[in-house]
Amino acid sequence: MSYRIESKLGTQEQFSAMVSACADAGVGIIADAVINHMTGQVTSGVGWAGTDYDLESYPGPDGRYSAENFHECKSDIGNYNDRDEVQNCRLVGLQDLDTSSEYVRSEIAAYLDHLAGLGVKGFRIDAAKHMAAADIAAIKAATTSAKDLYWVHEVIGSASEPIKTSEYTGIGDVHEFNYARGLKSAFDGSISRLQYVGTGWSLLASSHAGVFVDNHDTERNGETMNYKWGAKYKLGNMFMLSYPYGSPSIYSGYEFEERDAGAPQDANGLIDDIACSSGAFTCQHRSPEIKNMVGFHNLVAGTTINNWQNVSNNFVGYGRGNKGFVALNNTAHTENYTFATRLPAGTYCNIVSNSELSGCVQDIEVTADGRASVTVEPYSGIAIDIDHATLTGENPLENAGTTTVFYPAEVFGEDSTYIHHGAVPGWTAVPGVKMQPSVCEGWVSAEIQNEGPFEAVFNDGGSRWDNPSSGGNYVLDGNIATVKDKTVFGTLPCDPDSFRNTVVYYATNGEWENYNVHFEAGMAGWTTPPGKPMSPACTGWVKRTIQVDGEGLTLTFNDGTSWDNNGGANYSAFGPIVSVSDGVIGDTNPCAGQEESEELPDPDIETPTFEFDVLEIYYAADKGWPKYMIHYGSGSEWTAVPGVEMDTVTCEGWATFSIANAKNVMLTFNDGAEVWDSNNGANYAATHQTMTFSGGSVTHENPCLGGSDGETGTDGGTGADGGTGTDGGTGADGGTGTDGGTGTDGETGTDGNSDSNGPGGEGADDSSGPGGSDAEQGDEVLAETGVSIAGALEMAFGTLVACGLIAVGAVAVRRASQRGEQAS
Repeated sequence: MSYRIESKLGTQEQFSAMVSACADAGVGIIADAVINHMTGQVTSGVGWAGTDYDLESYPGPDGRYSAENFHECKSDIGNYNDRDEVQNCRLVGLQDLDTSSEYVRSEIAAYLDHLAGLGVKGFRIDAAKHMAAADIAAIKAATTSAKDLYWVHEVIGSASEPIKTSEYTGIGDVHEFNYARGLKSAFDGSISRLQYVGTGWSLLASSHAGVFVDNHDTERNGETMNYKWGAKYKLGNMFMLSYPYGSPSIYSGYEFEERDAGAPQDANGLIDDIACSSGAFTCQHRSPEIKNMVGFHNLVAGTTINNWQNVSNNFVGYGRGNKGFVALNNTAHTENYTFATRLPAGTYCNIVSNSELSGCVQDIEVTADGRASVTVEPYSGIAIDIDHATLTGENPLENAGTTTVFYPAEVFGEDSTYIHHGAVPGWTAVPGVKMQPSVCEGWVSAEIQNEGPFEAVFNDGGSRWDNPSSGGNYVLDGNIATVKDKTVFGTLPCDPDSFRNTVVYYATNGEWENYNVHFEAGMAGWTTPPGKPMSPACTGWVKRTIQVDGEGLTLTFNDGTSWDNNGGANYSAFGPIVSVSDGVIGDTNPCAGQEESEELPDPDIETPTFEFDVLEIYYAADKGWPKYMIHYGSGSEWTAVPGVEMDTVTCEGWATFSIANAKNVMLTFNDGAEVWDSNNGANYAATHQTMTFSGGSVTHENPCLGGSDGETGTDGGTGADGGTGTDGGTGADGGTGTDGGTGTDGETGTDGNSDSNGPGGEGADDSSGPGGSDAEQGDEVLAETGVSIAGALEMAFGTLVACGLIAVGAVAVRRASQRGEQAS
């Protein structure tokens, strides 16, 4: 509610001391800057630090915000396909600043410069999607010192939305949420496809991407992995810190059982000091798989990935230049294998085998030809590097022979891409060698004879050339060199032997008449609920063939009403054949030995359309909820979880809400927290212009005017946001349901509170304030990451990464953000 650096996390003096302590330990602090909005308060009050505020009246750094400094739109965002609404209306009731105003820009710029003066090294711009990129660029330009620091923007992109992540890359990095979603899918399916992260996944260019395994929002909505995944979570962080894509951020928080649980705090709301031994704080940053891998990440920076080896779908190894090598075992079995590396001969320490690097628990020998025989325990990894080794030889001979070079055909065209290189016997004549269509669709390739590493550039045969961002030439070597977005990868851009289709078999249960599979292949987006029909396969089984193009699948099953979503976690599968029976996933054809039926074509069903200029919703306010929220989808777009607060004042005993330009609206209701009415997981469908819900009955008359009885409906119960229903869940595309429940590719959540793969918006980082304070200003605080000021100081003295974790210019610091003053 103000930009004053004082909150339940501590004072400005303590914040400044933390920043200094971390700097002395070699760690820079990135501040979480909430500049899109102020709090969601609707009444006057006094902030944590004693500052007076009122509706649309808040103190700024130099002046004060009043009504003219906020956007004219006073309603919450409801349609994420409307750019104007997303960027000019309120995010979950938060007062939306007019960032096109010169005055507002100057106030924000002063705030950011103040933080820069306290020693922070960068900013995470919260809810950046809700501000025009031009506005953020103007704010950055208006700063004096803050403009020279690192900036990363929270922009949750969706293919169907008009606001794109690429709009913000000109002013800093952008968080790539699809990266974290993809990691979850891979570690729940097959990690062998992680080799294509930089080349085959549809992500931002590596130079513009901020990446993470989880953050304070996604850890709670099921959208990504979190600390509760245990060993797999640590493996995910190992991969992120060893694969050359994006700028990584490490997250370290506190334990929770419900989504909005706050950090441990005293009776006055002051956040407790961190005590890793207490168990309340996860302290994941202290795990050797994370802490020691930060040093690995920094050591191998600038090297390409090489020698990717898939021993199996879930046991892989890969190198980083001639400086490091990693192997990941995502299986329940101990694995033994001899990997090829480019490391010099010597005795290496597995740096993730113990927390402290002063002694070594597991030594690994690398022979003169670069071979390393390793034993990797279940769900663990090994990481070796030249900084933690006793070297006895030189680097093994570099590849001499043929390097197959891959380059995106879209840059210069499939028929007009040339590689000009300096391999033997010397530089080619300009423009070089014409590249040809490759085994990977959308890529051209050329085989280059060489005697080791060589330089190269690309062009269109004329005046257009592609050199590295730093200038000069690309340096290529190894059997494979793939160049994408000015980054070199030593892996193929695709798997030429990958399966195109997955046949999914599902065991019949004797209760359902119809069987549907609702799914997402890779990150291509979810099917529209209830999904696609399945056909009889053989006795006791139905099936569906799904085009996956080598990607993994996330699945749920239903009969149009009841859902099987694996207990809210969804099913994850990878391979040409998948079978699901009683919650168990298999990879063999259950119809083998039986007569199997041909798959039936999809029935030609005409879907009815229900469109209304204004849809009126009435919900009986008799449940004793503190507030009544409506979470709904119109067309294919859902509101951000938990939805929009309904009006309980206008019509006594009823919560009311109107939806303009409504089309095929689906509805759920909730108390803003954990209690949901989702029609027993099926969600409610708006089939009439007036929809009235009371005690399990649905009618179509306005109860405030008197009305008639209607048909009997189903009481939604208290399931999680849509329970197993469609798009209305506390789960993400994957979490506690599909796409929220077992839902549509709409949002289960928000960019802030619980975002999913579907289109949706950014929730306030704490619209109600963790730990019980009223609707605080919506940037995330150390309270939400589980870190207090004193705790951060304690960690800073303990280890270089403990302030958490981004070494400046290398790995992003865990956002030790300062909220500014909170409402109380």
